[in-house]
Amino acid sequence: MQMRPGQRLVFSSTQSDADILLAVRTAGDIPLVLMEAIQELMSRSPEKHRNLCLKLLERYKRARLEEVEFEVEELEGMMSGVDEPPPQEGHIEEWEEVERIRSLFRRPPRIDTSLAERLFESDFSEAVLQSCSPLALFGYNVRRDNGLTVRQRREFLEDFLKLAPIPKFYPEGYRKGWGRPDTEGRRTRMLNHIGGRIALAGLQERMAAAVAQWEGDMAWVGQLPVGARSR
Repeated sequence: MQMRPGQRLVFSSTQSDADILLAVRTAGDIPLVLMEAIQELMSRSPEKHRNLCLKLLERYKRARLEEVEFEVEELEGMMSGVDEPPPQEGHIEEWEEVERIRSLFRRPPRIDTSLAERLFESDFSEAVLQSCSPLALFGYNVRRDNGLTVRQRREFLEDFLKLAPIPKFYPEGYRKGWGRPDTEGRRTRMLNHIGGRIALAGLQERMAAAVAQWEGDMAWVGQLPVGARSR
């Protein structure tokens, strides 16, 4: 497919999903094609196409060297709320608290609903708290397929450090161990938690990329200024 300067590619409703993906592959990393493919696929089935469109969005960002910020944010916004079911009966208070804290972030994070429900229904054992930490609950991850970008992670980590209280449904002693926002106590616990992920990864070759991301995040958190309040 050859795109002339200024030409606008419009996908029609008669084209199948496969036709659209074939057009994308044929066109290569042309920003306009990628943008319109994302918009069309998301308008058809957000739940089905969300992960695919996130990958197309990463290609769009790389291709758009003179990146226009509002265009990227608009495309991200189309996918940010997909697959987030409403609070389940029996956990209304927990979900309300999660949403209250989520709203404090500059870019409200996407909540892993299955992780949250598992946490709400758990006995808060050490194993559960390790896998369902507040960082994980509010979406911190370094996954390649559906993770946050470096910029998004660091914005999230700064907001978690400075703004976010720990939800009250966590055990009191565990909650206090995370410290209050904007304190050295909070920073220390964040660094210990991320460092623990690195230790668990050990020397596994397949985890090398994740370890590098975690180490970079630790360096970022370590240099952020915090307030003078003590824990």
